[in-house]
Amino acid sequence: MKKLNKVLRTEAIIPILVILTLSLLYFSFLFDSHLKKTLEWSLTHIYGAEVNIKKIKTSFINGSFQLSGLQITDKKKPERNILQIQKIYFHLLWDALLRAKFVINQAEVQNIQVFVPRKKRGKVYPPSPKSQSVLQKTEYAILEKTQKDFNNNILGDIATVLTGVDPSKQFTNIKEQLKSEKFLEELNMTLKNKQKEWEERLKTLPQGKEIDSLVQKAKKIHINTKNPILLFKSLEELQTVIKEGDRIIKEYNAAQKDLDKDLNQLNSSYKDLEKWIQKDLADLQRRFNLPNINPQEFSKGLFGMIFAEKIASLYKYQRVAQEYMPPNLKKNKKQKSKEIVPPKRGMGKTYTFPITKGYPQFWLKKAIISSLTNSKSPYSGQVKGTLTHLSSHPSIIPFPTKFNLVGDFPNQNIHGLNLHAVIDHRTSTPTEKATLTIDSYPVDKRVLSHSKDVSFIIQKATGKLLWNIQMKSSIVNLKLKNWFSNVQYKITATNPIVQEVLTNTVNGIPVISVFVKAQGSWEHLKWSLFSNLGSEISKNLSKQVQAQIEKAKKQLNLIIQKRLQDKRLQVQNQFKQLTDQVTQKITSRQKKLEKEKKALQAKAQKAQTKSQKAKQKALEKAGKELLKKLKF
Repeated sequence: MKKLNKVLRTEAIIPILVILTLSLLYFSFLFDSHLKKTLEWSLTHIYGAEVNIKKIKTSFINGSFQLSGLQITDKKKPERNILQIQKIYFHLLWDALLRAKFVINQAEVQNIQVFVPRKKRGKVYPPSPKSQSVLQKTEYAILEKTQKDFNNNILGDIATVLTGVDPSKQFTNIKEQLKSEKFLEELNMTLKNKQKEWEERLKTLPQGKEIDSLVQKAKKIHINTKNPILLFKSLEELQTVIKEGDRIIKEYNAAQKDLDKDLNQLNSSYKDLEKWIQKDLADLQRRFNLPNINPQEFSKGLFGMIFAEKIASLYKYQRVAQEYMPPNLKKNKKQKSKEIVPPKRGMGKTYTFPITKGYPQFWLKKAIISSLTNSKSPYSGQVKGTLTHLSSHPSIIPFPTKFNLVGDFPNQNIHGLNLHAVIDHRTSTPTEKATLTIDSYPVDKRVLSHSKDVSFIIQKATGKLLWNIQMKSSIVNLKLKNWFSNVQYKITATNPIVQEVLTNTVNGIPVISVFVKAQGSWEHLKWSLFSNLGSEISKNLSKQVQAQIEKAKKQLNLIIQKRLQDKRLQVQNQFKQLTDQVTQKITSRQKKLEKEKKALQAKAQKAQTKSQKAKQKALEKAGKELLKKLKF
């Protein structure tokens, strides 16, 4: 008995039993409710609208999980749920649980419903720039940038132009500097600095005294053609002076070449002034709401913000998914990803180590999605789908994650839903791509343009959608095609011309088509958007509007030119001063040197000619004397 007491100590057994009992009680009565609240809060925070879960039931003995009554609020219509799922159920493998791994052979998602009325209006949390949430700031930044790219009040601006606009009255209130003004100031400062540089360089070149001294030295050289030795010596001295003159001339020629180069560059820069004026003109055109009736820009103005909101939401979800998606174990260790969802204060950091064999930490092998329409659930749909190989360590799973979903929701007039997505994080360049098509779906109210002058709204329509998106590393490639048929409009305009043009245009377009392309990083997406509705409206309005726009643009151009007049004159005077002063000094010295060089060369040539004549006479005289001696 004593030996048994030594092995089993009562004071150790009792605390263990208490801990086990408390743990059992917690997981039996409290764990499910705590898990439910945690999931509701997390999903609401990420999505931006209220997410509710009716019940969660877990069993550690059976290794099972069941979620019932998932409701996701529709952001645009909080009185209904955009998605509702009756049941999500799965079992965990026990041999994996014993290794502290979570492996699911098969999960089931049952009875999917859409647009279900809520018993209580759901809460919606719109993005705010003042919010401390990094996710909300991310979404808001995309929307803010897009708003600068798209003029979503283009019809109101056109109505204003048709009533007549005088930019000169508004221009007087502009206090900030124009781009062209700043350019001229910088160019003027460059010219002043360049003039100082040339003044300093001119000091390093041979001066007038040095040139005059060289000229006097040449004049003192006496050419004695009678004495060959003295003649040769004087010619050598003359050639030395000429070489020295050539050296000075080369320095001035080099200086002239460099000056011409600087003047050409400055002149070329001055020609860029027109480009800056055009940029100022475009900025002021936007500022004074002078619309651009280019068909593509017009289409952006009508439909840009509708699709920008979807892109901003997609960007936010993609950034969230990157944080919670499986890590890429093959990526460079030096690369450090920015934390979009930072850890809570006081929490530690999780480090993930490569797994070479066995189960990953989490692995959902297959999830089956099924839903059938029935009279008891009028908002349910005929849906089938699968989700395969979702894992925390994709590099050790030989398959990418795939998601397929097809279905119809007849009571909601949604037909031909087909979604196919592939997430491949097994390599050093993670790739996500998806294709979504919907043959027919109801389109609620879409505000294309709204102002005090014009209201252009799609009240109701039937939509058709084709969406392709691929994300590789940080580069996005998106293509979207949208068609709207059976369109019901609400058009009101204070200007009768706008009212007539809009009414006649929409009557002639039975199906609206919108084609969108976007490529690049999320922060610098290059947009391309075209719509047959925007094209037709811009074409029909252009005749009435173009004359007014051109008149206003000419007024703006004249105002800019007048504002630049003084600074332009300063630059021209500074350029003339640099050209005249520096060029005059270099040119005058070059001319003097060239003149003296020619004189010296002429003097040397003359001496050589006299020397040759003297030699000829001496030879002739010697020949005659020789003939006399020979008695010829």
